[in-house]
Amino acid sequence: MSVPRSRPVWAPPAPRRASRWAGIALGALVVGACGGADGPTIADAAATAPPIVEVAAAAPAPGAEPAAIPAEGFTVTLTPVLEIDEPVDLIVHPASDEVFVASRTGVIARVDLSSGEIVEEVIDLGGRLAGDWVEQGLLGIEFSPAGDLLYANFTDSDGATVVAAWATDGSTLDLESGRTVLRVDQPAGNHNGGDLEFGPDGLLYITFGDGGGAGDEYGNGQDPDTLLGSILRIDPDAAEPYAVPATNPFVDGGGAPEIFLMGARNPWRIDFDESTGDLWIADVGQDAVEEINVVPGGVTGAVNLGWPLVEGSVPFDGSGPPTDGYLGPIVEYSHDEGCSITGGVVYRGTAIPELDGVYLFADYCTAQLWGVVGNGVAGPATRIDLGVGTGPSPAAFAEGPGGEVYVLSLDDAVLRIDPA
Repeated sequence: MSVPRSRPVWAPPAPRRASRWAGIALGALVVGACGGADGPTIADAAATAPPIVEVAAAAPAPGAEPAAIPAEGFTVTLTPVLEIDEPVDLIVHPASDEVFVASRTGVIARVDLSSGEIVEEVIDLGGRLAGDWVEQGLLGIEFSPAGDLLYANFTDSDGATVVAAWATDGSTLDLESGRTVLRVDQPAGNHNGGDLEFGPDGLLYITFGDGGGAGDEYGNGQDPDTLLGSILRIDPDAAEPYAVPATNPFVDGGGAPEIFLMGARNPWRIDFDESTGDLWIADVGQDAVEEINVVPGGVTGAVNLGWPLVEGSVPFDGSGPPTDGYLGPIVEYSHDEGCSITGGVVYRGTAIPELDGVYLFADYCTAQLWGVVGNGVAGPATRIDLGVGTGPSPAAFAEGPGGEVYVLSLDDAVLRIDPA
């Protein structure tokens, strides 16, 4: 990890390019709600949920490829609501309810989803970004719980990951307040992770891939001393540039103190279920398996997703998963059905009550939408078929106003999941 820099991290606005996109309608099915667990320890989770020290009982057997279960009873549709360059994240200010969208090109814009208008481009980081790879650029944004700061995760012109923050009043950013919270060198242009989420504990979680290349060629997946291949947990308000929570697994030694979870390949998107506190992780696979993992709310200890010893639940580089802290997937699918998982969110909106508690996700290559019923904590998880569309490839999901869910596509589209 390199030392955070003090120089500003913004650039003057640049012109937007023109783009066009079309809508997409998808069929879906009847689904149920998932359960949760309150405040388990690592030992409790191992006894009652996906085991932390061995392959998850709720996961498919290694090599198994259970198909999504079809169902009937209702339909959903994806309604186009906004055209904007390469959207990768959408957030709602906790006080003002203003909606902000991040474009991979570097622009963070305030938007009106009801009218489909871009109200204002509040910052343009384009002049400071590396963008040779589709996994580079501006990758994620997040408001602080109090709503007084906006955080951004991007790859700078040197290809390093930067987490920066600006003061905000809920509508605009104070550009002069910009500061670098964290900067981490990257050996390659892919597997940058890039998500930011504040958890129910008020701490900031940041996702990092294994450094790129293929097959964990830099050896970061099982190295606890690097921030790569991990999900970090920091407190950016307690110190400058941040403090390390006392509950992090390596805070007393044995690894980088910022690490909350290790053994990830490319956790492109994560989501905290607001009702249970469970952390959902969609980890992009290599050549064979895409996976979803769930860390029960309140779990402590060194959680390890197993990459590159395993890809999903299948042995990859070695005889099987690690013996310490392993958390296996609750759902996985093979590359017979897709190529790259796009992590989603747990639906807690009101427009589609049949989806309450269902984790919504997709495959980037096939535009296939699925749901997960159950979270592997209170019982087995089941993948549900949400239909196949021919529209733009989904790059991210986001919760918008009222908890309704939006699909973001790098084909310049933001679409809302609605009841048909």
